[in-house]
Amino acid sequence: MSARAALCSAALALFAAGVCPAVVVTYDTEAEFLSALSDAGLTVLREDFDGPAWDGVRSDFPVVNAEPSISSHGVTWRPRPGNLITTNTNWGRTAFGVYEVQLSPLSPSELFGETPEPIYAVGVYIDSNPDFADMAIEVNGQSSEPTVVGFPHVFVGLVDLEGFTSFRIYDAEQEHVWGGDDAIFGITAPLLP
Repeated sequence: MSARAALCSAALALFAAGVCPAVVVTYDTEAEFLSALSDAGLTVLREDFDGPAWDGVRSDFPVVNAEPSISSHGVTWRPRPGNLITTNTNWGRTAFGVYEVQLSPLSPSELFGETPEPIYAVGVYIDSNPDFADMAIEVNGQSSEPTVVGFPHVFVGLVDLEGFTSFRIYDAEQEHVWGGDDAIFGITAPLLP
């Protein structure tokens, strides 16, 4: 375990024990993120964007099948207002990846997620175009430290043990379009389907 990972795990353990206030911790590797979830006693929920909830939004240029929102595994995903959400294999890491279809004037991509019950962590593999986007996740008015992504996909994760019911994934520089795949959530109880 790296020194950074050890420090982050210690901070999360102190919060879980009620010794210190909550802190938003950023991760740029799935292994350290999963270790932090385990240390905090959280259950892992995975979204690969390949399940049946996503079948109606499979796109293959020039055909685009998209919706204003999609709910899967208890998480409702949506784009910025005026845009749509879809999947394709271009943004996929393993099969299909999720992205925002821009109907409004072309601008940087953003995706939002909402849950009926609090979750405590969100992570996702991201690919950007052009490469080297500074990607971040925002919860409870706090953002993760930006992580530089490109090709191939790079992991961006955030843990906030105060819990949250909504999140935003965005390019901190507001200059890139991007897609994501293989999202991971840290939960304490099953989310409603």
